[in-house]
Amino acid sequence: SYHTLLEDPYQSKLILIWGENDAVAKPTEWAESYRKAMTDHGAYFIQVEPRMSEMGEKADLYLPVRPGTDAYLALAMCNVIITEGLEDKEFIEKHTYGYDEFKELVMRYDPDTVEKITWCPADRIRKAARLYATTKPALLCVGRGGNQTGGDRSNSGWLASRAILCLIGLTGNVVTMLLRFALRYVFIMKLGDTLTGVEGLYTDILTMLSLAELGIGTAVNYSLYGPAARGEKEKIKSYMLLYKKAYRAIALVIAAAGLILIPFLPVIVGDPGYITMGELRLYYLIYLFNTVSTYFVAWKYSLANAEQKNYIQTNAITITKMVTVVVQMAGLFLLPNFLVYLLIQAAVELAQKIFVSRYLDRKYPLLKEKDIRPLEKEERDDVVNKTKALMLHRIGDMARLQTDTIIISAFLGVVWVGLIGTYKMIINSVSNYVNVIFNSVISSFGNLIATEGKERQFELFLVYRFFAIWVYGFSAVGFFMLLSPLVELYVGAERVLPAAIISWYLIDYFFKGERVVLSNF
Repeated sequence: SYHTLLEDPYQSKLILIWGENDAVAKPTEWAESYRKAMTDHGAYFIQVEPRMSEMGEKADLYLPVRPGTDAYLALAMCNVIITEGLEDKEFIEKHTYGYDEFKELVMRYDPDTVEKITWCPADRIRKAARLYATTKPALLCVGRGGNQTGGDRSNSGWLASRAILCLIGLTGNVVTMLLRFALRYVFIMKLGDTLTGVEGLYTDILTMLSLAELGIGTAVNYSLYGPAARGEKEKIKSYMLLYKKAYRAIALVIAAAGLILIPFLPVIVGDPGYITMGELRLYYLIYLFNTVSTYFVAWKYSLANAEQKNYIQTNAITITKMVTVVVQMAGLFLLPNFLVYLLIQAAVELAQKIFVSRYLDRKYPLLKEKDIRPLEKEERDDVVNKTKALMLHRIGDMARLQTDTIIISAFLGVVWVGLIGTYKMIINSVSNYVNVIFNSVISSFGNLIATEGKERQFELFLVYRFFAIWVYGFSAVGFFMLLSPLVELYVGAERVLPAAIISWYLIDYFFKGERVVLSNF
């Protein structure tokens, strides 16, 4: 039953809570009902959720489930109940419809198959199903975690979770986007087009150098989900040690590559005008410091993300951006100097990195532990193979996305980087909102690939791609008609580009949108 009264848990001999941490969310209800049922008459307690929470620690049986795969876990439990003859045949006969079709579906999801999808051990699935089917009376309480992220078999849960993801993505960046537009306007008015171009050029150069990461962060993050869901502390420590060593090595590689580029700055920064080469080198070194220092902290976020606490990284980045932009704008009004502008950014970001590092150390004490066993060779090889698979993709993205400003600066001059950068910022700001829609279904694609055949996968890919072509094509036409009037209103008619340049840039935008679809699938 799905309980609505506080008396329900107390009257139950088995309590199965799915996707809810009532020890924190409902402490009164937990104390008065669940805990009393366990202590007074020994009610058996089963907890289902992605991470080992307070409720999971109190449970007699804990079932870890990979986020978005709850429906498959439920189907596997139904599979056990039906195949072992534990179902209530009389109730099914009198009160259900479509049982034969449901049974046919359930037979596809035995516990061993579902273990690979959900990362929940098959023996725990069998034990939970048997206990729930044979213990009377039993209570099943589905929390928000279960009914909102029930996988792509749960239509209302799927739509609700995707809508929430889209809403968060669409509203969470509005403030920072508006602040970026305000900062760029103040920057151009106070420091001019040349330094605007230098800023855009150096940002892309350092992003290109980040190619040294090669995708190892994505590979390790993916590998962490399983151990985090199962509460395997020692395995988590082993993966985090690998991640830490890898990111420190990457930081050193980027620092070395960045220093090697310094003699080539006169070639890369075309026609810097009044800016001396000494100033350009100093500015570049500050950008390099900001990038390299990030890698000494970024690896710690992966554990929070594996526990579905992405808000920690999102909040840290968002707050830092807002503070940085506000302080930089104030600095530009009081003292319009590019060096001061860069030092403000470096100081705020460094303070954020120190704070986040200490916060995560306190939140996850295992990050400071020394007794760590290295990963097994098979596990290391798995990370290496995943990294290799991502490497060519990263190289392709770098060549496609990060080299244009370098080429423009070297052949046309750094001022053109600033002029095109204004158009680029407007287009990226809009396309970021479009990408939220496409990115919100990525986890469902993972479930689709794990459970459906190639024909069904290809069918949905064609639908997804058609939608993308329509959206990116429509927006490209809209940009062509509205970009130049908007830029003229924003920063002045003298910074409006010829229609031919805008056309070529929008063709590139359309094909990049196509690339987003291919990458997501």
